[in-house]
Amino acid sequence: MNETRTLCEFAAKLSYDKLPQNVIDMAKKCLIDYIGVAAFASQTEMGQIMSKVGKRNNVGSCTILPGTEHKYAPNMAAFVNGTFGHGFELDDINSATATHPGCEICSAAVAMAEECGADGKTLIEAIVVGYEVMVRCIRPFAKHHLDKGFHPTATGGTFGATAACCKVLGLNAAQFENALGIAGTFTSGIKQFTHYGSMSKRLHGGKGGYDGAEIAQLAKEGFTGPSEIFEGKTGFNRVFCDSDYAADFSLLTDGLGEIYAIEDITVKPCPACGVIHSVIDCLDDISKEPGFSKNFDAIEKIVVKSHHNMIGQHMLYEPKTVMQGQYSCPFTVGVYMEGEVRDAKQYLDDGIIKNPAILRWGEKVTAELDEEMDNAFPARFGSKVDVVLADGRTLHAEYPTPKGSGERQFTYDEVENKYMILTQSLFSEAMQKDVASKVRQLEKLENVRDLFVEA
Repeated sequence: MNETRTLCEFAAKLSYDKLPQNVIDMAKKCLIDYIGVAAFASQTEMGQIMSKVGKRNNVGSCTILPGTEHKYAPNMAAFVNGTFGHGFELDDINSATATHPGCEICSAAVAMAEECGADGKTLIEAIVVGYEVMVRCIRPFAKHHLDKGFHPTATGGTFGATAACCKVLGLNAAQFENALGIAGTFTSGIKQFTHYGSMSKRLHGGKGGYDGAEIAQLAKEGFTGPSEIFEGKTGFNRVFCDSDYAADFSLLTDGLGEIYAIEDITVKPCPACGVIHSVIDCLDDISKEPGFSKNFDAIEKIVVKSHHNMIGQHMLYEPKTVMQGQYSCPFTVGVYMEGEVRDAKQYLDDGIIKNPAILRWGEKVTAELDEEMDNAFPARFGSKVDVVLADGRTLHAEYPTPKGSGERQFTYDEVENKYMILTQSLFSEAMQKDVASKVRQLEKLENVRDLFVEA
């Protein structure tokens, strides 16, 4: 069976009128979340560099957040905004594949929709298709791909962003297949950044959109790419993992049109790597226990019981950059104990990474492999936490998934409130409300070029 072709046929035929209402609502939720996160990250040092580079290429119809009088080509707008969207560890996640689709898909879909003057319904279709392709192309080998050292947001993002742009352009199934075939030439992204905390990690949210905008236009003009790009003899799902691993290609199409990838998305409440969020949830519960205190001397140790990825990549005791701090479980626990871990603004100050009050908590945080949590990873980012108090008592909490995922999803109002907080100092109050209103009623928007134009 040609799974790639089946996926392309589904993507080409998908229409707004046949989408379930909850899928439409989720597309809007992901879009408003992306806008807030991307606008907020534009303030960072990384964001300023991206804006500077973007302004050298200001020819086109597309907006770079948080919004300027200049307009940009779709590839550059997607590149800059997507990098912003992945720029602060606040972007959404599909846990099953450890991907961050919002930064890749929403940046590319909005940019191409602006370029084409597409309407809101088309943008919703593009977002749904982009999430579908990005998540499904990682599913056949998710854990093995991740353990090999690849960053699935970058590798899968190239395919997803390409698909989103194809949908805006109205390409047929054959053109979709050519485009995804071409995307196989561009896809890349490794996780060496976890050891050094460099800015390159942020680029992984924008490179897919940059490439996808170009790839979709090439396919529209007749440029060809190989068939079976995922399941073929030297296709993506065979090459980007160990040669002795048999990827499950049925996951490329299983439940297609019945269960949508965008339904299984986690929205983050605080700026830390997604695998750490269940630890924060556990601490929230433990902090409500009688006799608990955040006083340093009142706690003997904090034991995090989780999966191998937590232990292998997130127990960073001396982070050197804010990015490494956001990837560090001990550092995040320190931020929790010393203040408000959900306050994104504190991470704008690089001095946080040298705060001795936060760093000292590292000596009390240890990690153990938990078989239950490890077997569920990466489909579930769960953790168990034991806080051993100085008086000898042990307080325990556990969560198989973090708040914002599965049965613990945030409401649309909660996600919109996150957007309002993140854009508070970047958009005028009128602009904030105008963008929020347009996203809530996205299907009524006649031209996406008006999305960031205050009414």
